Amino acid sequence: MDFDPIKYRVVAFLAKYRCAILTGHLLSFLVVKGQCKSRGRQPINILCLPKQGFSQDVETIFEEVEHFCLFRLKRKLLKTVFYQFLPKTVDDNNYIGNNDHDNAKKALRLFWSKALTILIKKYGFDLVLTGNYSYASEQEFAAACEQLGVRFVALHKECLKTPGLEPFYTDVYKTKKNKFQGSVSLVYNEIEKGIQKNSEVVSADKIIVTGMARMDRLHKLRLERTAPDKPQILFFSFNPKAGLPIIGRKIPQRFEKLSADLDDLHLKTLSKSCHLLMLDIARDNPDINVVIKTKGDGQSLITLRDIFGEDPDFPANLEIMAGGDLISVLNVSCVATGFNSTALLEAIALGVKVVVPHFEEAVDQRIQPYIVDLENGATKCLTIDDYKERLVTHARRVVREEFVKDIDPEQKRLLEHWLGNPDGCAGERVLNELNLLLSK
Repeated sequence: MDFDPIKYRVVAFLAKYRCAILTGHLLSFLVVKGQCKSRGRQPINILCLPKQGFSQDVETIFEEVEHFCLFRLKRKLLKTVFYQFLPKTVDDNNYIGNNDHDNAKKALRLFWSKALTILIKKYGFDLVLTGNYSYASEQEFAAACEQLGVRFVALHKECLKTPGLEPFYTDVYKTKKNKFQGSVSLVYNEIEKGIQKNSEVVSADKIIVTGMARMDRLHKLRLERTAPDKPQILFFSFNPKAGLPIIGRKIPQRFEKLSADLDDLHLKTLSKSCHLLMLDIARDNPDINVVIKTKGDGQSLITLRDIFGEDPDFPANLEIMAGGDLISVLNVSCVATGFNSTALLEAIALGVKVVVPHFEEAVDQRIQPYIVDLENGATKCLTIDDYKERLVTHARRVVREEFVKDIDPEQKRLLEHWLGNPDGCAGERVLNELNLLLSK
């Protein structure tokens, strides 16, 4: 959490009065230098705009690379500037469709062109990396970067688009999001590539499948993994709309109103039942640790509060983990569970047992097109009693098991399909594309 609001107020003040050069100087002091291993040669300087997931991808990609220098600038600073030019009704999912804001967008792009000259002069940036091609506050920033000769690249981290979500997001991209302003969009899988291509927001020649880079670490760690010291169940918390069609908005409401048939879709019973079951397991099995892992965002807090109340009485062996390092907790877990989560595929890559619920709304025919089907990569439980029994049984059994160091062909196929990384070489693919881009 950022506890220094003064810098945002100053940036907002400077942007409000269009002091681009002063803003550039201030931002140059707010840039944080990270990993840099130049080994005597001129490094390639990269500015990263941090975001959960994307930041872990970047760390993995450049972990052992010696000719890159990484710098960070908080995305909130870009948002602060953005909302001095545009109203808060303009967001990631409402960037196009209102010509009234065209002049403000042009003014913002000009502002960034001036401010960026200061940053580029000081740091010599060659590349800017971000986690999604369509973040509203970065659109004119990206265009200004490209105009100034700095390549803007999206390591597009959103990827779980089920058959039901493919046409939905193709329409969202086409009708609500801006066309990509950068050089290349590096995506996890062929599904996301198809959506970006078919929605015509990114030129086909600018979309390249490289896979989820942060999964490289899991492939390596799997070869060294040993049985945990104590039984532990890792539950990935999910809200009633997990994996279902939604369009997030800033204002006037949190989510845009969709058609009645889509708005009616939910996982309320399944979400509540699974969360309460974790509490039951913890109470009934004091020898088993139960970790409920959330993203740590506002929606996660709302979900937990709605289910457990304001001040729940949890047993000592139940932990709520908000955000934090997924790999560290996954590595000491015996079994992982959840619903429509990328983290379950990460568990498969690490060799952790995966169990998923397949009852209540999960068997509703209307929900089927929106389910991330893990097929034989996970154990499906048809009743809540079976779900509880398998979680407990796996948790105790794995402590005594020897781990297989490789995953089977079916699991590799799943990782290829959903995350584009069955081999632990996604980071290498990203680096190859970045080097190719910079050589043009």
